[in-house]
Parts: sequence; structure tokens; C-alpha cells
Amino acid sequence: MALIEVRRGIQTEILSYTGKEDPSCCVSLITSERTLDLKFGSKNKRDEFIRALQIVIEELHLIDQIKFL
Repeated sequence: MALIEVRRGIQTEILSYTGKEDPSCCVSLITSERTLDLKFGSKNKRDEFIRALQIVIEELHLIDQIKFL
């Protein structure tokens, strides 16, 4: 299962159903088989998570295969 995209905000069908989430605190990890929607306590925490994920991916030399939106 490969990570294909990292989407900031409410950009998946499941997250959009609730209508109560703060988009600035949400991120979705899109893989070839499923989606993982995450909600953080703040925009800063979400952005810290995304940056940490980018660092890991860069270290694994996979950054060219994933879109960060």
C-alpha cells in the first residue's frame, strides 16, 4: 500500500459528511487502497505532522511519487 497524496483540509467524502470539523485542523492520507482522515487540535499541530511526514518521505526518497495539496 503506497501513499499517493496528502490533502490538507476537508477534501474527502467522509470528512465532508460531518460538516463540523475545522478544515484547518484536518488532513487526509490517500493510499492506493484506502484513505486515513486525521483531525488535530490545531492548525499548527496538523502542519507539524505534515512537515514530519515530509521529512520521513524525503529520507526514504519517495517525495517525487506523492502530491502534497
